[in-house]
Amino acid sequence: MVIKVNNFTLADGVNMQLLTGPSGLQINGVDMSQQVPTLRASSMRFLNRGNRLTTVSFTVMRKHADLLAAERWMLEHERDLPRDGVITLTAKHPTNGYEISLFMAEAMVMPQSTYLGISTRHSYTITGGELVSTKPS
Repeated sequence: MVIKVNNFTLADGVNMQLLTGPSGLQINGVDMSQQVPTLRASSMRFLNRGNRLTTVSFTVMRKHADLLAAERWMLEHERDLPRDGVITLTAKHPTNGYEISLFMAEAMVMPQSTYLGISTRHSYTITGGELVSTKPS
């Protein structure tokens, strides 16, 4: 799966030696609801108010050529990573070419990076509205 914020790639499983696909991928969606107490009713009533909140979280491991390359990449990644924008999640079948993409407009990206010698681990939590099939303009 490929995951991007604007044109910045967060996860890309094409080259498994350098950048893995997202591990531990979780997608959670919830609609805001309102509790409505009704006089003399036996139970509460709930109204779906829409307002979809979607959270996407995953981890990516990168393997670097040496310690300096890992340190440099980690610092540049922190500096260059967009913190908001359009998120694109794309899954593509490796042989028959079937592809599906979903988009999330006005999403926020919260990264957390860990230095592990010549490897780095990057955990991302993305929050935004609903996932849609048409790319927002």
